[in-house]
Amino acid sequence: QIDVLLRFHTSNQLVYENLISDAKNKNGIMPFVGEALSKCTFGSRDDFVREIQEKTPNLGSSIIDGSQIGTMNFLDMLDSLIRIHKKGVIDQKLLSFYSDLKIDDKYMKNQAISLIPYINGNHCITANLDHAIDHSYTIAGKTPDVTHPFERKKLNTLVRSGINSSKTNIVLKIHGDILSDSDQRIITKQDYQKHYKKSSTFYSTISQWIQNYIILFIGVDICKDRYLFDLMKQLKSPGTYHYAIIGCKADEESKKNTFETLESIGILPVLYDENKPDGLEMLLHKFLVDTNNIPNFPMGEIDYKYS
Repeated sequence: QIDVLLRFHTSNQLVYENLISDAKNKNGIMPFVGEALSKCTFGSRDDFVREIQEKTPNLGSSIIDGSQIGTMNFLDMLDSLIRIHKKGVIDQKLLSFYSDLKIDDKYMKNQAISLIPYINGNHCITANLDHAIDHSYTIAGKTPDVTHPFERKKLNTLVRSGINSSKTNIVLKIHGDILSDSDQRIITKQDYQKHYKKSSTFYSTISQWIQNYIILFIGVDICKDRYLFDLMKQLKSPGTYHYAIIGCKADEESKKNTFETLESIGILPVLYDENKPDGLEMLLHKFLVDTNNIPNFPMGEIDYKYS
């Protein structure tokens, strides 16, 4: 199955070999964890919006044009629902949707997210608001040091001293946490427009991290995230590439377009069939094998499905 994955796209094998080579260098790579790794527990952010839609009577006659619901992007849809229900209602729904009560540690340890704490130095970046990544570190016996872009002094010290100088396991939540103050959480279009502009503290901090480390995007649909896509495009440096493990459709045109789009902003992807999401976990497992980072599984290796 690994051979099939590495043959899925013409450049997969070469990109993967370069990824392993960079991971073995002094500073290694920094995983950037996306929604695909936690939606097995909570569902996707589109599911979050859909759940609110279904519980909103007469939605078609409200502020939202019912005929456009299927074509609106997530941020437009969420902003429209906030106008209907007000922010306090949506915030409470957010807490319920991403409730820690949905997290099953025994189930999680056999999901791709359980491998993240073992990737290159125990640190990671995530745009997820939920606590799934926090739990994956706890399951691994590593206490997560959760931080956010507004702790500039702490993050600048890490950049100057080198991430490996930290004795803690840094989890940088760039969009904040479901429990964060609303001014430190990025979820609405207004939040994105405020924090992703070049003059913001957020932009300054994130730029430093992206320019100082080689990033491996895992489960992040960068092509559909306009703000992250534009950020990476602005920070692209000649001769420097980041990496991504990302799903796409299996037809040749989709693979070609996905690869060329990401390569144009300085990201080399290893592609897998989006209709076979286990490909992501298998590639991560192979990554750990090839970088000599196989974890000591808390419940014993016999419990791990790829043992």
